Amino acid sequence: MKVLAPVLPAISLLFALYGLWAVMKRREPAWQTAVYLPGGLFFFGLLVSLAAVPAAVQLWRGKPAGFWLGALATAGWGIELACANCWVRFDEVRFTHHTFFGRTFEFTYRDVTGIRYLQREDLYSDVRLYCGRHTIFLDKMSRNLDPFLRRVERKSKHMELLPDRIRWDPYDHRVPHGKFVFAVLLAAVLLMTAALPFVLHSVFGPPDSEDNTQRREAIFVSWRESDKGTLYLTASDGADYGTERWVRASVEPDALCDGETPCTVWGKGREIFWIRQLRAGERTVFNFEEFHEAYRQDQKWAIPFVFLLWAAAVWTFVMMLRVSRHPERYSPRFRGLFIREP
Repeated sequence: MKVLAPVLPAISLLFALYGLWAVMKRREPAWQTAVYLPGGLFFFGLLVSLAAVPAAVQLWRGKPAGFWLGALATAGWGIELACANCWVRFDEVRFTHHTFFGRTFEFTYRDVTGIRYLQREDLYSDVRLYCGRHTIFLDKMSRNLDPFLRRVERKSKHMELLPDRIRWDPYDHRVPHGKFVFAVLLAAVLLMTAALPFVLHSVFGPPDSEDNTQRREAIFVSWRESDKGTLYLTASDGADYGTERWVRASVEPDALCDGETPCTVWGKGREIFWIRQLRAGERTVFNFEEFHEAYRQDQKWAIPFVFLLWAAAVWTFVMMLRVSRHPERYSPRFRGLFIREP
């Protein structure tokens, strides 16, 4: 994780400079006939992206909180990039659409086939403009939105005013109970995405050490083993100490539980104190490095499976949206996997 630490502030600086350059260019006269997001939104994204600094500190210290702060910084980068890249420049004859990912499309007003107001039929709602298969999303807070829409409505000869979406459905009413399905899939994708950093950190992150575990002194009097192979040691004060099933100690449990040998234990937990390092007298029964390596070897097989499951969930979520909104792009058999055909 220390490798990522200096990268995050560097990316934030790069996006900040690029976005600031784009915002400053909006002062030129040519941008008076352009639709673009306000500069205030860019500075909000810039503020959010500052989370990259504490994220770098946390990652340098090996703390999983760095992943959460990094995700917050990523959201800020997205806002900055949207403010810099998403715009429409227009004149009396044609208009040019520049997308989030930097692609440029040029159209005449005759190419406009439909317009849809996503909230209500006025000039202050979010708008989708359709040019054949190309869709342009115009946020209601965009600058110069009204003049552009008036020009589109005046000059477009074959434009159709599509029904508004007061009763909005993410799948264009092509999926039964669309809003519920959308909410479930979105929650699943977000939960899996949030869990990925913890899974990766638990397997590939730095092992526990004496600095982030609690130290206890104990004398063990008995032991037992569960059906799953977890070993539990009982101390003279009645407290239970557990070792994970993949930990193999250098001595037998009977030799530890003689009621006489003083043991020094580092670990975590309340009802059961999970052992990370154990010393019996002067002997080290097992230590942090061995424990972490055994855990990593035991769990690394699950990483490809977790990533495959996450990728499948994201792909399904994205494809259901794409197929339901643009069914003409896909074959009937492929559409049938995601939506209900009329």
